Amino acid sequence: MTAAARPLPPLACPRCGAPVAASRDGAACTRCSSSYPTKDGVLHLVAGGVGAPGFDPHYFPTLAAVEKEHYWFATRREVVRDVLRGAVPDLGRRALFDLGCGSGGQLQFLGESGVPLAGACDVYPESLEIVRRRVDVPLVLVDEGRAIRS
Repeated sequence: MTAAARPLPPLACPRCGAPVAASRDGAACTRCSSSYPTKDGVLHLVAGGVGAPGFDPHYFPTLAAVEKEHYWFATRREVVRDVLRGAVPDLGRRALFDLGCGSGGQLQFLGESGVPLAGACDVYPESLEIVRRRVDVPLVLVDEGRAIRS
């Protein structure tokens, strides 16, 4: 099943907090009628600006290359997987949604380790471009809660 065919987990409107109804073409809020488009296979669930202070997104390609082989990332991936296996007895039947997926190295590793994947989100479109090439899961661009409240 492709990412586009997989349903997203329940999502909330960043403007009002109500549930959104997602489809292949985007999402719409059930309360305030805000709409959120899907662009290049990524749901843009954002109310304000995109990105976050403190990280320069031009580093994502370098991060993706380094995390494949660097000992710190390799060890971290295994530790996270082992902790999840110990803490979640039904992990093989419970799909994981990665919040703040970065360049997707951990997500890819978990999927290859047999963990079912529900999808991922990040605040950087540059991140999700890389993740889309690594893992076939639904992706959501979010804005770190800097929602516009009315």
